[in-house]
Amino acid sequence: MFFQIEEEDKILGTPSAQKILRLFAIFENLTLKEIIDKTGLSDAQIHKTLNNLQKINLITKKEKGNYQIAENSNSKAIQEAILNRITILINEDLKEIDNQLVSGNREEAHDKFLYLIKNFEPMLKRNFKYKLNSIVHQFLE
Repeated sequence: MFFQIEEEDKILGTPSAQKILRLFAIFENLTLKEIIDKTGLSDAQIHKTLNNLQKINLITKKEKGNYQIAENSNSKAIQEAILNRITILINEDLKEIDNQLVSGNREEAHDKFLYLIKNFEPMLKRNFKYKLNSIVHQFLE
């Protein structure tokens, strides 16, 4: 058991594993191509990281080239922790966008809003739809 914990810590401590797990927390299901496009990591690094994450039962391969968070309590706990942190950061960014719009800095607000949509769209739709509608209305005014 302790060996497994040490192995997990070693794998989870890598920037590539953290980046890939963050993606799975946001998007839930990803193809290999999507992982490559969204991370900027090399093919070799992605394959190595996915294999390591599968080895410690955090990621499962659904079918050729399709991956998802594993259905177990450990992977779900990690996913929840990542989602909680991202939710806090998105909430702060949305407040900043609100403040920028109120102060007339529409271009900066627009750029940040587009960044959030590009990188966190599924989470925004699930958790922030009312706030998104409010911001869109502010842009349209």
